[in-house]
Amino acid sequence: MTVKFVRVSMTLPEELLKEFDDFIKDRKYFKRSEGIRDALRFFITENKWQYEENSRFIGALLFMYNHDVPGISDYLTHIQHVFHENIKTTIHLHLDEHKCLEILAVEGKGRQLRDLADNLGHKKGVEMSKLVLVK
Repeated sequence: MTVKFVRVSMTLPEELLKEFDDFIKDRKYFKRSEGIRDALRFFITENKWQYEENSRFIGALLFMYNHDVPGISDYLTHIQHVFHENIKTTIHLHLDEHKCLEILAVEGKGRQLRDLADNLGHKKGVEMSKLVLVK
């Protein structure tokens, strides 16, 4: 399969380009265009699910929470049971005596995964959450 390349031109703030060039140099890219291609792929994959609610995706949902918040553990368990068809496996890490990190491998329609992320991420006691989809 032959890949056809197209030349494009961009106008960027000088500081942004310098930061990008430093970033890709540290990661051993041979050419700036390789870094731009990877950045575009990541941007598309990261945001596509917001517009393709019925397409199937795979990915991970990670969230950190304080297990001392009353009811949080029961709530998180309940939501994971509600979305059991979308959760393929979980990893649970104890960060310290109060905080835990969970990583859920997920699969399903974009809308379902966004609903799962919203249900977990917006609960009092959840200090951060991030849904990453790779298609």
